[in-house]
Amino acid sequence: REFSKRFPNLHVLIKQRSNNVARILLSDAEKQILQHLEMEKHPYTQDQILFNNIAASRYRGIQRELEVSLKLDQEGVVYETSTIQSILNTVFQRTQQKSVEHYMAEELEIVLESYGKVA
Repeated sequence: REFSKRFPNLHVLIKQRSNNVARILLSDAEKQILQHLEMEKHPYTQDQILFNNIAASRYRGIQRELEVSLKLDQEGVVYETSTIQSILNTVFQRTQQKSVEHYMAEELEIVLESYGKVA
């Protein structure tokens, strides 16, 4: 208060300038918000192709690991049932032992990759 009494012209000038700056900042923020809202009017794709891609991708890693473990690329390889069960158990145990962070990273990668195929 003492400042405004001692320097009334300066006080008015500072107040006017700060009001102008605040108005400009608010206007810019409003423009950005409206742009964002306009962009959000168009939801990301959620169709059957996207869901099919996600489902197929989720199991592709396990399928590859099983194919390698069971040597499906080699002809004439025959396993006893107990050996097949052991291989399956090993693959599924490795899958279950992944950390939550690793699992979530894979899941996010699958969703982003699948969305990229559709969008």
